[in-house]
Amino acid sequence: MSMSSSIKNKIYFSKYKTDLKIGQGSFGKIYSAHHINNGEKYALKLEKRNGSHSLLETETYILCYLKGEGIPFIKSFGFSGEYNILVMELLGKSLETLFQENNCKFSLKTVCMLAEQMISRLEYIHKKYILHRDIKPDNFTLGLGKQNHIIYLIDFGLSKKYRSSKGNHEHIKYSENKRLIGTARYASINALRGCEQGRRDDMEALGYVLMYFLRGNLPWQGLKIKKGDDKYKRIYETKKNITPDELCAGYPKQFCEYIKYTKSLSFEQEPDYNYLKKLIYNVMDERGYTLDYIYDWVQNKKKSDISNKIKVNKENNYNTNKNKNKNKNNIIKNKDSNNKIKEMANKIKTKSYKNNIKSSFLNKREINNNSKLNHTFHPKNNYKQNEFKANKIENKKLKNKINSLRNKNQLIKSSEKRNEGKSLLKKNNLHDTHILETLLNNEIFESTGFYTNESHNFKHLNNNHYKFLSELNTSSKKCKEIEN
Repeated sequence: MSMSSSIKNKIYFSKYKTDLKIGQGSFGKIYSAHHINNGEKYALKLEKRNGSHSLLETETYILCYLKGEGIPFIKSFGFSGEYNILVMELLGKSLETLFQENNCKFSLKTVCMLAEQMISRLEYIHKKYILHRDIKPDNFTLGLGKQNHIIYLIDFGLSKKYRSSKGNHEHIKYSENKRLIGTARYASINALRGCEQGRRDDMEALGYVLMYFLRGNLPWQGLKIKKGDDKYKRIYETKKNITPDELCAGYPKQFCEYIKYTKSLSFEQEPDYNYLKKLIYNVMDERGYTLDYIYDWVQNKKKSDISNKIKVNKENNYNTNKNKNKNKNNIIKNKDSNNKIKEMANKIKTKSYKNNIKSSFLNKREINNNSKLNHTFHPKNNYKQNEFKANKIENKKLKNKINSLRNKNQLIKSSEKRNEGKSLLKKNNLHDTHILETLLNNEIFESTGFYTNESHNFKHLNNNHYKFLSELNTSSKKCKEIEN
């Protein structure tokens, strides 16, 4: 049985049930989980216990010590069976995931807004005497809910204290011939060279991350390395030979100044975080950007929502035009049927008029014949009477036809009105549900199509929303009654 299959849907610490795997790292795997009593969601980091130093244990101590904005909070830590388990705040997507979803490029405005927060996160942990030592896009994530605009710094398994928090706050000593700790793609030149890392190395690594977001890649990515060659050495040589001007060519000069400044810092020197943030603010001021936290992925979502609305409107317009054309055709048909009725009525009038003349003439003739011939039988007069009776029967048939046509015409009109009423109600119902989705994204619209007091967040609705829902329920009920 695989590790993932044995972990999924399992309850740890008699409280937390795992749901889905959401990531993994050198320590192990991360799962989303929920509290079995109240349904609150968390992230569970699981690391196999092998007797050596636990990265999760180190991360737990550091996160408990840091506690601040952009730092995930800890709920619990312990071990269960063969795993060390860290229960912590559930966060959103990493910047690397969002970068890949955005076709491997961020806009300048998005990079500036990210840079401002990322510098602040490193400033905060450095003030607490902590070095991160693994700065990369995967270790910066978004928050969830109301915190979805805040950038979080995560994964402190490789972190280290650079200064003692007691006594005279002595700084760690400089040394060389150290193995690389972190990710080679973003690591500083000194870290690749085997030097002890300090605050300058975190800040330099962040500079390479920002250029990765702007460029879409870095010059030392995808190097062809032969068998037996040292990969880290090749990356170090390439990175050392490319100047900041070459790396930042075609982009605002402030990013070049950022990298030059971080590379010029000495081992124990404190970076000027305000100066680095000011460089970013200058880029935004020059281009008229505002710090509104509308990132590329937020803007793309808005564009997709607008395009979906346009599609829906086009479909509605197409349907309305179709209905209009149908109505026009029906009107034309009604006109034709009315014309036919008029023609038939005129024919009947003319025929009845002629028949009346003939009948009066025949009656006079019969009177004369009766008086002259003393009631003698004449077959000619009998024939005329039969013809008159036949004409009367024909007139009745024609009148019946006219009445049936008129009835059909009325039925067509009434069905058209009924269909118009249905389409209007359906449109209004669709419009209401669309407004409902924008107003109440977190509500549960039941399968019956009505809202009830048993909805999950119904308690939090204000009076206006409550009135809106009651109106929506009545309109949807009327629509359903008409459809039935």
